[in-house]
Amino acid sequence: MKHTIAVVIVTGLLAGCAANTAPAPAPEPAPAPMPYAAPAAAHPPGTHGMRSLQRALAAKGYYHGRVDGRNGPQTKAAVARYQQDLGVTPTGEADDQTWSSLDLSEGN
Repeated sequence: MKHTIAVVIVTGLLAGCAANTAPAPAPEPAPAPMPYAAPAAAHPPGTHGMRSLQRALAAKGYYHGRVDGRNGPQTKAAVARYQQDLGVTPTGEADDQTWSSLDLSEGN
């Protein structure tokens, strides 16, 4: 009986060693990078950028309101008038062409 217990213990130890020496599984690959997505709006300026837009439109005679950094009805109307004179569809929302024609960029 002692011999049987020793065989069982040795067999168990060997089985445990074999399990511990197995190669580790390969690490999971890193997730693929997210594809670049363009911003929804061409230039969603903050207050500073909107003030620059208002100043540029005022300098050209299109905006007559307070330079407050808000994209309110007066700003949208000024942008639409400017776009119409520029020869683009007057949406009232400053797009890339509107910004660049005023020599402005986002946050300028």
